Amino acid sequence: MPKSLEERFWAKVDVRGPDDCWLWQGGLNRDGYGLFSISRGKAERAHRTAYRLHNGKDAQNHVLHRCDTPGCCNPAHLWDGTNLENIADKVAKGRQYRAFGEAHNRTKLSDQQVEEIRQLVASGTISQRAAAKRFGIHRKHVSDLVKRRSRTHGQQTEQSK
Repeated sequence: MPKSLEERFWAKVDVRGPDDCWLWQGGLNRDGYGLFSISRGKAERAHRTAYRLHNGKDAQNHVLHRCDTPGCCNPAHLWDGTNLENIADKVAKGRQYRAFGEAHNRTKLSDQQVEEIRQLVASGTISQRAAAKRFGIHRKHVSDLVKRRSRTHGQQTEQSK
């Protein structure tokens, strides 16, 4: 006899004490959240399923973790939070990552190249237009780099002094 959705779900959760994290034992996404197949071709994050099974209804917004453990399915650790609460929770727990400089996925220049542009233009060796052509970027970007309106992470700009 086929198992119910609830039986299938809880069979993949390591249920422990009431205050402990109940970790998902099935597949995880790249962020560590459990993935549960609700029906053929339809999956959702396991903690959302845990919330729904425990509360008898879907969350109105985001299902957040008090424990900050993505694979946790303990209903006592889960709560329905707004998008603003989700963002504030990520920031408070140090998970709101912002990439700067060459770590940013859309950057065209290494930190070394940025410093080289600044030095070349400041010394008068080349113009901003020539630097833009040499490094394959727009002249406005060179201007922003030289005036420290961009790529200022870890540095104090004239406007912030």
